[in-house]
Amino acid sequence: MDELTGENQVHDGAPTDDTSDTPDPIDTAHNADHNADAAGSALADDATAGVATPAIVVPGDDVDLDEIAAGLDAVAAALQRLDDGSYGIDHVTGQPIDDAVLAADPTATRTP
Repeated sequence: MDELTGENQVHDGAPTDDTSDTPDPIDTAHNADHNADAAGSALADDATAGVATPAIVVPGDDVDLDEIAAGLDAVAAALQRLDDGSYGIDHVTGQPIDDAVLAADPTATRTP
């Protein structure tokens, strides 16, 4: 190997440090991962803003089975609308339901 190419070249048997303007690939990868994690976290926060968190049932609490059944029926109906292509369409006006409304209530059938 008479000649080395790349960032570090050998002159008179001693490597030169000619990397002052070249970012360290490990630091670059670490920074990219960190930035992606931060961006993903921000997107996740945006995606869940305004979405109701399901209630946690604690033993001894009164459980409204009718409310749970109604919620399951609404989910089943929304899945059916996904299958038939009518999901996200106001069932009265025929206009698209705003994405923010669907994000807050994925079972919505009307625009408020």
